[in-house]
Amino acid sequence: MLTLLRAFRRAVFSNDNPGGQIQGNHTFRYDVIPFSGDVPATRLFLLGQRVNGAVLTVDHLSVELEHATGVGELPSSDSYLSV
Repeated sequence: MLTLLRAFRRAVFSNDNPGGQIQGNHTFRYDVIPFSGDVPATRLFLLGQRVNGAVLTVDHLSVELEHATGVGELPSSDSYLSV
């Protein structure tokens, strides 16, 4: 379950909830991590930190890429998610 907006008239037994309705246009970004079996909590936590952290750029020389392991080619476009 994913709750994106809160929209309620007032909290139970309280009238102290100004702005309880968050109306208007909203933009959301989702990061979907597919997995099966047990929830990999530690891995998801670390990935979440990466998403919320600053962007890190790394430059490689072509000579470094020639000897790198795990370097391959990906199609220019593809889809791995269907809803």
